[in-house]
Amino acid sequence: MISARLELVVYWIFLNTEYYHGLYVWIAMLLFMLQLYTDFSGCMDIVIGASECYGVQLPENFRAPFFARSVQEYWQRWHITLGLWMKDYIMYPLLRMRGMQRLAKWLKKHVGKRAAKQIPSYLAMAVVWLLIGLWHGGEWKYVIGEGGWFWLCIVLAQVLEPLYKKLIALFGINTKTFSWHVFQSVRVYILVAIGNLFFRLDSIREVFHSIRMGFTGWNPWILFDGSLFQLEVTEREWKVVALGVLALVIVSALQETKGSVRRLIAGQNVIFRWVIWISLIWSIAVMGVYGPGFNAASFIYQQF
Repeated sequence: MISARLELVVYWIFLNTEYYHGLYVWIAMLLFMLQLYTDFSGCMDIVIGASECYGVQLPENFRAPFFARSVQEYWQRWHITLGLWMKDYIMYPLLRMRGMQRLAKWLKKHVGKRAAKQIPSYLAMAVVWLLIGLWHGGEWKYVIGEGGWFWLCIVLAQVLEPLYKKLIALFGINTKTFSWHVFQSVRVYILVAIGNLFFRLDSIREVFHSIRMGFTGWNPWILFDGSLFQLEVTEREWKVVALGVLALVIVSALQETKGSVRRLIAGQNVIFRWVIWISLIWSIAVMGVYGPGFNAASFIYQQF
């Protein structure tokens, strides 16, 4: 309901950036994040569900990543199994290496405790993110976008944390408000979307070309004059996407506050429970994208 429709919009804009420039490019960049998440998360849901049919319990791979307030937290919620594997089998062994421990002792003696703790961690993280980039593909665009960019975001956030706290105190910002949490999540969403441009486009040159075209022209009226309904997706299709995203947000919020939504529904009375299940199945049957010409197996991550 969501990913297959957004793919049409994202593909068409990036294919014609000379015409669809300015705000169109940023819309495509932000929508690709949602397309990627719903595609990848949906694929994993199918894998987990099919495995349960055979009595195999697989771990969850996503935990409401768009609610994250930092890039580091985002990657603790996104592709969880890959992150945990990298941490257990790459990062921790690197930190326990004799050379790394000697470096930490030297830094503690000559620079201070903070540097002795952070610098070895940053070096180990650099190796982890290099491997994550290579895992996505043996090209520089993956090393830079899916590796180096996220490493840089995480390291800068930690290095600049003292300055960040001083600015928060200087301006008297209440960091416990809902609006501040929303601001943090939006900031993370944009930073991650920039990195995933390297994942979506074919080359580093295309990435920088698309970013440049995003700053070419000012066209906010496309949000109101019906221009978005000319992008291979009709107004009715956009409404279906909006309905799907609304359901996604509600379920993600319930997961954050109540835990497993499936167990929550299973605890309701039988009539209410089956009304929900039948409504969901009906909505997919009526509003899903499938049929002749559509390859149901064409998940984005099937190539990795």
